[in-house]
Amino acid sequence: AGRFGSAAFLLLWLCGWAVGEAFALFMIGHGIYSLVTGRPALGSEQPVRLGPALAVGCFLAVWLTIWTFGGIMAIRELLRSLWAEDRLVLDREVLTRFRRLGPFVFTRRLARSEIRRVFVQQSGSRPLTLMAQLGAGVTELTDLGTQAERDEAAQQLRTALGLAEESASPGRPPCPRNGR
Repeated sequence: AGRFGSAAFLLLWLCGWAVGEAFALFMIGHGIYSLVTGRPALGSEQPVRLGPALAVGCFLAVWLTIWTFGGIMAIRELLRSLWAEDRLVLDREVLTRFRRLGPFVFTRRLARSEIRRVFVQQSGSRPLTLMAQLGAGVTELTDLGTQAERDEAAQQLRTALGLAEESASPGRPPCPRNGR
């Protein structure tokens, strides 16, 4: 239920994001138009000078890039809160993860023979995550669903893959980023 609170906040934030995005695009567009035509900028009687216009344009371009990236990440989290699904399909040779994020579906295939361990791990501030160890590295399978559902999925995968129960927790698995 908490996901709907964060989704409401993200929707509100995205409204402000859209206003900021439109404003920056309008200012860049109007600045280019003023430079090309020689007409004065908004609220000015003087034509635009190249030096200050380039400085403001560069600032707005950098700001717009960061702002756009932030908006894309917020949209991604909104979709994840309201319209996400992870489906794991195990066949004779491959474990396939289908990740739906809104209308987009991403597929990842893991060779069954490379999976050494399946476990549930706390990952920083994120919820407990269903993970698979492939050789020296680990990969996330899902962090969706309840804790009980992730535990059950880990148990079912260990059984189907023929992994020993101790594969669930012998020490801490290596971190994929820094090898600790």
